[in-house]
Amino acid sequence: CLLNSYFILLPHFQGAVMHKLCVTLVSLLLFLMLTKTFPVTSLADDWFVHEANFLTRLCYLYVVMQASKPKYYFAWTLADAVNNAAGFGFSGVDKNGNFSWDLLSNLNIWKIEVSVPCF
Repeated sequence: CLLNSYFILLPHFQGAVMHKLCVTLVSLLLFLMLTKTFPVTSLADDWFVHEANFLTRLCYLYVVMQASKPKYYFAWTLADAVNNAAGFGFSGVDKNGNFSWDLLSNLNIWKIEVSVPCF
């Protein structure tokens, strides 16, 4: 039967899903550790508002903002892993013969963190 001989099997997605789940775990741990170490509530402390100098406040605000980013990386990468686990996102085979599961991926954490501003 022609129907039985025409099967296209998707390659295994477990490797891509496990990699993305590891990224989500690291993002979650980073978020939990950094927000515990640098709580955003410290920005409203009386001492911080009235007695800390401008540079201290600016640096602490920068650190707090950086500490809040991993929660977004966690959610975004987890959604990407769920799509890959459902079989979506296969974009083909690269030049080395490896399967690529990044068709639905629109987040590259490394490129975001080391990007050069365009001004």
